[in-house]
Amino acid sequence: MDKSILVVDDHSGIRMLMSEVFRSAGFDVRCTGNDAEARCIAEQCRPRIGIFDINLDGCNGLDLLADIRKRNPGMVPIVVSASEYPDTQYTPPETGVYYMKKPFDIGELKAKICELCG
Repeated sequence: MDKSILVVDDHSGIRMLMSEVFRSAGFDVRCTGNDAEARCIAEQCRPRIGIFDINLDGCNGLDLLADIRKRNPGMVPIVVSASEYPDTQYTPPETGVYYMKKPFDIGELKAKICELCG
């Protein structure tokens, strides 16, 4: 079972929290707040799960996700955002993208990721 996760969020506290929670659950976690670094990590590590903030500093997380997914179509994406937009506006169910609104329950996110990883 591939238990690799890429976390892309420009808030260091969120990256630290996700890193601690998922590493303690046995996941290989790579974190960044930078779009260029996210592309590099995704290319090298081919993560099973990608967690993307929509509103990244200087970058649209959905555009970054689309770019990374072209090179890694097997990655299961989870989008997190504090935006008030309904999830289906940006992540229609047929895209296979999961949406969680910030602030999210870390236990719920962990359960979803464990379910997705089998």
